[in-house]
Amino acid sequence: MHRFFVAQDNIDRNKVSIEGDVARQISKVLRLSKGDLITIMDGSGCEFLVTLDFIDPRKVFGTVVKQAKALGEPRFPITLYQGILKGNKFDTVVQKGTELGVTSFVPVLCERSIPRGTLASFDRKLDRYKSIAREASELSYRGIVPFISQTLLLEDAFRQSLGVRIIPWEQEKVIGMIDHLEKKLDYSQGISLFIGPEGGFTEYEIQAAIMHGLSTVSLGKRILRAETASLAALVLVLSYLGEFNCN
Repeated sequence: MHRFFVAQDNIDRNKVSIEGDVARQISKVLRLSKGDLITIMDGSGCEFLVTLDFIDPRKVFGTVVKQAKALGEPRFPITLYQGILKGNKFDTVVQKGTELGVTSFVPVLCERSIPRGTLASFDRKLDRYKSIAREASELSYRGIVPFISQTLLLEDAFRQSLGVRIIPWEQEKVIGMIDHLEKKLDYSQGISLFIGPEGGFTEYEIQAAIMHGLSTVSLGKRILRAETASLAALVLVLSYLGEFNCN
């Protein structure tokens, strides 16, 4: 069944109005008909089964026949602080991270980030990242669209991070990710996961992370590309928290 996000204002009691690109997609691309069923999400974690009453390229109207809590959200919020990556690699991290269950993405400027630039220069792609996250959320049965933050300096990101704060580092030789997660940790404020750019974190950045209370962990014996490390770390965290179980 086709799934679409709309603003909460588009749902009034049991009536739904859809405009813009989504209305055009329903009418022109998918060619849905009166009486067809779709699922609407308002970004609050709820989803609505809707029967279509009127279809036009400019506006679509429908009636809510069932409301339920979306089942695609993790029990604890997960924020991925990702070092700036070259080319379109961050697109992949946003798409796959959304599918896996990331709640928020924060691009981070690190010492070894390539290309260099001002914080504002990296934010030119924010709309693109938001579009990727929205589409991935619809396809992966999410109930929200992950928040995409403006780019931060790494130490500012350390200061604002909350919950269980983890920074995988290839020089960590004692504590693995699962070893750390098996400690008695309080996940009530969520998980903050820091992944470096292509060249990894510098020694100074790791010392700054430790000073701010983050825990270094290992992702194993192999060196992973930055975009691979993000997804591997997410899978380890989500698996440990039971997010890949049926219930």
